[in-house]
Amino acid sequence: MKKRIPIAAATLLVVACLWGGNREFRLHKRVAAHPQDSRRGYQPDPTGLGGESSALKTKSVVRDAGKPRPTHGPERLKDFFLPAVEIDGLTLGEALHKLTGAYEEACRKAGEVPLHLTFNISPGSSKRLHLKLASRNLDSSIRLLATHAGMKVNRDKTEYRFESFATGRKDVERKFTVSPYFKSGLSECAGLTSPDDSSPNGDAALSSRQATTAESSLDDILKASGLELDPTTRLSLNHQDELVLETTNASDAEMISALVNSLKSDVPRQHKFVTHVIEMGSDLAFTPSYNPRMTASELQLLIRQMSQKRSVDVATMPAVTGKDGQSVDIKLTKLLVTPANEEAAALEPKYVGTVLQVKGGALGFGHDVAFNFTNTTGELDSSGKKTIVRKRSDVSDSGYTDDHGTRVAVQTRPDGSRVMILLTTTMIDATGRPVHPEN
Repeated sequence: MKKRIPIAAATLLVVACLWGGNREFRLHKRVAAHPQDSRRGYQPDPTGLGGESSALKTKSVVRDAGKPRPTHGPERLKDFFLPAVEIDGLTLGEALHKLTGAYEEACRKAGEVPLHLTFNISPGSSKRLHLKLASRNLDSSIRLLATHAGMKVNRDKTEYRFESFATGRKDVERKFTVSPYFKSGLSECAGLTSPDDSSPNGDAALSSRQATTAESSLDDILKASGLELDPTTRLSLNHQDELVLETTNASDAEMISALVNSLKSDVPRQHKFVTHVIEMGSDLAFTPSYNPRMTASELQLLIRQMSQKRSVDVATMPAVTGKDGQSVDIKLTKLLVTPANEEAAALEPKYVGTVLQVKGGALGFGHDVAFNFTNTTGELDSSGKKTIVRKRSDVSDSGYTDDHGTRVAVQTRPDGSRVMILLTTTMIDATGRPVHPEN
């Protein structure tokens, strides 16, 4: 047995020498095949996969890490909403540049990574544009700009190609089925109406502008937005929501067709607000975990969790809807009446209770919301002539929320009690149905 051990050791030593010599031979052979490696100092590839290939992979990873990928595809541009954009005396290229800036800013607020859009504009688009792009989706806004510049547009993924309308004479008689809001959409472009009117006399002002729109002809509205029709063109709306076109001008025929196509997805939107109020007593040691923006499932879990706690009151305020950009109020108050002063017989009314003011606008794939929640209590003093009003809560918040998403704001009072406001916003159509299904 002792004799076998030296023999085995000697055998292993011979094998090791042969393997090392063969490895050195392979290395010398590779250096001879690539003499430039010998000049810069050849380093064996530890992966065994080839140094050049692994280096390229490393470069690719670094390049991808420095350029974040878009979070949405070009097919969703029809669902991506922008705030109103004023176009005053800009060429098509300049207007598209301004619109792209608004798109990138909306992406920043919504937490999206924008697409890199390119615009291929054929020569001859020097017309100065004067119109107001109301809050609408990005694709519709681009097509409206093209129409007002006298061009038709086609999209191929992230590239928009613009070409001038056809010229010459051509007899055209055509009917387009349009939405009941087609005329008001044109009026917004011309600056004759606006969906947002939150002034104290807003209803009267809005009704006045709507009456002006109803009395204006389509020709007048188009002219106010910078679109003039040929004298031979006849345009009218019938009671079946059909736009009737009669013309011998080929350019007018293409322009009206493009205009209808631009506005077909531009329908009125409303925002439905549902508010949960969670009151937490000062003796509650538990602190709920939450995010400033919550999903529907996270909201349900939080409400279920808080409903099981002592010293906690969970309430839901009545739902309310508001137009895009319009402020709405929810008031749950009672009236306290006291004399205005000790001598006068006049009475001074004071309202106490809960008031929620909220405003929403379409932005990105969701909403840009702002709200203020106040809660006051009141009672008469011992004389019965003076009202003592105390403000218990004053909570404000603003920012972006996903559709069907919830914004959360919390106030801690001096006595240690807390109030949590959870505002859920859903985009609905004119019938009250959600525009986007809830995930």
